[in-house]
Amino acid sequence: MKLAEFFVEELGISEEYWTDNKQELEEISGDAVHRYVNYLPGLRKYDRDSFEITMGITDRLERKDECLAFLSKEILKSELPDKAEILERLTALAFKSPEAYNYPVMDVLDYMSRGGGTVEMEHPEWLVWKDTFSEPKSYVKTLERILESLLSDSRKTAAFIGIAISLRDRKREDLSRKLTTRFFESGEIPYAIREELAWSIITGEFFEKVHARYYKDTVLMPFKGSSSNPPIIDFPKDLELEFDMDVILEAAEYLEEMMYQTQMKLTVEMEEITEWVLGSLEREEAKSFIRDWLGKKYDYRDFPVVRGIIGTLKDWGGTEAGFVKEAIDDLKNANRYQVRMMAFETGYDVLGDEEYLEEAEKDPSMEVREWAGGQK
Repeated sequence: MKLAEFFVEELGISEEYWTDNKQELEEISGDAVHRYVNYLPGLRKYDRDSFEITMGITDRLERKDECLAFLSKEILKSELPDKAEILERLTALAFKSPEAYNYPVMDVLDYMSRGGGTVEMEHPEWLVWKDTFSEPKSYVKTLERILESLLSDSRKTAAFIGIAISLRDRKREDLSRKLTTRFFESGEIPYAIREELAWSIITGEFFEKVHARYYKDTVLMPFKGSSSNPPIIDFPKDLELEFDMDVILEAAEYLEEMMYQTQMKLTVEMEEITEWVLGSLEREEAKSFIRDWLGKKYDYRDFPVVRGIIGTLKDWGGTEAGFVKEAIDDLKNANRYQVRMMAFETGYDVLGDEEYLEEAEKDPSMEVREWAGGQK
């Protein structure tokens, strides 16, 4: 296949466009292949004008693998006319290729919708595509446009989860947590849906549904908390919550498309989700939630939820000192030193009780004792 055939036959651009922009398209393709080959681990690094690069451009592109991500990046930087149309065609091609990993779809959507466009309305399936190449600002802008768009609530929900997981995979948990707060505090998503999603994530039900859809033709063991799965808790006994799961089930259906590329779950974001849930409940209901989390054997995957609980206890320190002390006195005896340290810190800082510092000095964990020693 020649390069002209790739652009005209695979992407579907006109022969006239190819002829008018042939030189720039050749340069862009060469730059993309050069960057891609030198990005691959374990391979020799080649100069841009080396024989291995210049003679292998079309061969690389026609594989429709991760190289397409590099081509889209070069097109985004270029001065090509009608760039949005080419990007849309290239993205559609990449989306259909199982090997086109890490495509910068957030950058593409950001560019294509800057002028008030509604590309996310035309291609909502792109919104749950794993993306580890886009610029961080593109995730923020794209989520804002999604929330303000006319997409269905289930599409918006799936897009948010997809964006959060993509950010996790590129080690941008700080931004993922920021966007989690933005989503759950948004006025664009009905409160009932945000509440439903938050509870289904905390209890593990949401990702259980995603896994169940992906493995629908496989007989699975029950999805329970274990050393390899996040723990699932029941709704607090004192709460009577009734949810219509239609939106969540539909969001899970869309997210099924991501399953073959990534591990489908949220972890650090659970802190923000937990604080939002506790803030949305009546005070006695929130206390019931917290009590259900006390006295258990904690796993490291529980830490974000515990941090969310601790954050709420700190906010309550001035008005619910009795309950805060009750919770802290339980958490200070936890099986994990990280949880005990959070409890001692909160008891000392919020309640101003020196006894927590004295207890921390005798804790079996050196980390806790060192913390206590540093407070004097």
